[in-house]
Amino acid sequence: MHSLDPDGQPRFTLQITNKIIGYSQIIPLTKKSVIITNNRHAICLERADDMNLSLNGEEQTLVHPLVKQDGRVMISLREVFEMLGASVTWSAEQNEITAEKDGKRIVLRVGSTEGTINGEPTVLDTAPALLNNVTYVPIRVVSEALGSHVEWDEAAQLVRITS
Repeated sequence: MHSLDPDGQPRFTLQITNKIIGYSQIIPLTKKSVIITNNRHAICLERADDMNLSLNGEEQTLVHPLVKQDGRVMISLREVFEMLGASVTWSAEQNEITAEKDGKRIVLRVGSTEGTINGEPTVLDTAPALLNNVTYVPIRVVSEALGSHVEWDEAAQLVRITS
């Protein structure tokens, strides 16, 4: 699915692989945000080109931009897990993400707010999402689950991770 701006250029491309979700409508809100909805779910995605990320005081260059989903900062799962030194695997059959580091294990599913951290069930504020063939996860939840500290600097539009 694509959301186009007034000039016909793609604003977002959304690929849904979780058949349970079945998103059916993309509603543009602004030049940088859309609502994606069906009869069961609605999420708001916002492009966040002006946000930055630092890890242990060093600004990071990201391959994929940070995005906001329902007010939460999302990051490419592969980038955040590799930055934090975790191994990551993807199960396409189950739309499942597994990350492991130092005996800690996180299991998340695209489109689901339910997951496990170290075998314990947890509920996320926002579900992992697949955007432009990249899986995005909530940066605070996954970073803190791996033992890192996360701060948001609103004035600087900066996510600070200390591991």
